[in-house]
Amino acid sequence: MMKMAEDDPTAYTNYAAVTFSSSARVNFKFLPYSTAANNMLQISYSGMSTNTQAGLAEAKQLFEEPLSGRRFNSKKMVLLFTDGQSNEFRHLSIPKADALKGIVVDIFMVAVGRYISGIDEMVKVASSPPEKHVFRVEKNSAFWGGRQVGYPRSKPREILRLKRRI
Repeated sequence: MMKMAEDDPTAYTNYAAVTFSSSARVNFKFLPYSTAANNMLQISYSGMSTNTQAGLAEAKQLFEEPLSGRRFNSKKMVLLFTDGQSNEFRHLSIPKADALKGIVVDIFMVAVGRYISGIDEMVKVASSPPEKHVFRVEKNSAFWGGRQVGYPRSKPREILRLKRRI
């Protein structure tokens, strides 16, 4: 994923965003890079609960909805930022992630913060192997320079960045 983003984030790629705390909300459907990048700047952090399963469910709907701007027969990815484990409907997070994986979506997990609880859940939500799909950073801004880890620590920053690439 990092390699694809470094190569050219604009080429044949559409992005969507879903935020979640106690509930989930589609911030925008799949859009070209420049429009999506501008929209990303408008997303604020709500900082309430962590209802990961709701965000994953909204992501799945975007990938399945024909009018969401998605590209057919393209690589599907979810980039999930979190600062910890789910604390609402926790028992549904892993099944919702598995449902996304079932429609061939790669899930990348970014654990943000110094102290992060629930790493086991995060590793199970992310695609395998965790060494390539789970990242640990102290701050969101450090993500692009972040290191990949199999078993770091975390609690959700609550943004899913969805990426589609041909």
